[in-house]
Amino acid sequence: MNWFNKHFNNTSTKFLLIIAVLMCILLISADYGCVLQDLFLGDADWPMFKFNSERTSATDDFDFDTIELLWRYEYDLFEQAGASRISPAASSDMVVIPTRHFLNCINTNDGRIIWSQYIGENYSSPVIYKGNVIMSSFGAIYSFNLRSGSFIWNKNLTKEKEYINGGASVAAINDDKIYYGLRGRADSEGYLYCINARDGSTIWKYHTDGTVQTSPIVTEGKVIFGSDDHSIHCLDADSGDNIWTYYTGDIIRSSPAVHNNRVFFGSNDSYVYCLDIEDGNMVWRFKTGGKVTATPTISEDKLFVSSNDQFLYCLNIDEGRFVWKHRTGDSMYTSPTVCGNKILLGFGDSIYCLDTKDGSLFWSYKLDDVGTSTPLTIHNGKLFFRTTRFVYCFSLS
Repeated sequence: MNWFNKHFNNTSTKFLLIIAVLMCILLISADYGCVLQDLFLGDADWPMFKFNSERTSATDDFDFDTIELLWRYEYDLFEQAGASRISPAASSDMVVIPTRHFLNCINTNDGRIIWSQYIGENYSSPVIYKGNVIMSSFGAIYSFNLRSGSFIWNKNLTKEKEYINGGASVAAINDDKIYYGLRGRADSEGYLYCINARDGSTIWKYHTDGTVQTSPIVTEGKVIFGSDDHSIHCLDADSGDNIWTYYTGDIIRSSPAVHNNRVFFGSNDSYVYCLDIEDGNMVWRFKTGGKVTATPTISEDKLFVSSNDQFLYCLNIDEGRFVWKHRTGDSMYTSPTVCGNKILLGFGDSIYCLDTKDGSLFWSYKLDDVGTSTPLTIHNGKLFFRTTRFVYCFSLS
């Protein structure tokens, strides 16, 4: 101890120790393709589809009254525009969103393009993880550095013998593992892949009897996803072994969400389901008047879910009891975003704001374009989404 006190009190020794620590951090950051600053940013505020790995799409950090346009970025009509439901991911002063063939990183303060990478046809959403952006497209999974846009790795899906050109689902990432679904060689075949987030190498894959177009969730060592084989599957996240499978009356295009050891999702059989996460047994189900393809949103004791019967439903999360519904006048493929006591929906050419308590309309905002992404993304008091031709940024004030 006397030796330690003697040498550590020396200013030069202190300096050398600090340098050594910083060098270790830089080595770790280089291994993951990120920079030193990224390590101190913490988790991104909205790093993935529907906010977090539980897909709750809700934040209670603040409330607001209205929205005000800050900036709008217009795509090149022929190279990047096109109808899309792609949801942005945001971290620090950057929002990342794909267009028709490109992955773009935009400065959240002024709408300036920071970098842009060609990735080919895509209908997926990016995930920000450890200073990198993971993005799937028709034919590949990519990893780029968040700040510079520099290429880290890509996985060529066309070399997977099970793959048919249909794109990959929105990825889920946990513990350096990336999970995503693929269409197989026919509509009656699909796969869930688990790959290494460091280099894209395959860890395991799981076969289903239908295309996997839903985004998986990862929680408590389990990965859960829906398939066109009419079922929701729960696997061991490390090994890919099946834990349980629950069958519904039709295909599942609604990505699941999880809360308090329960799994919530919709099916094309028009039901909203709640299952026990441990054994897959049904806790309750609620029938709507149309297909349920949107992912549910969870906030406190309420579940919000859209149906193709033109209604947004609010259900009691514990019992599946009906609370209220709001008629939109159009088929609802939109997943709602909850901020405080307000629900934000984008569909058609407008943004709608509803009261979480009774579904009444606070206000609507008409856009200059159609095809809003879903769900809407909230980050640092700002609202982000894309349409056919634009990326919009509004302040929540």
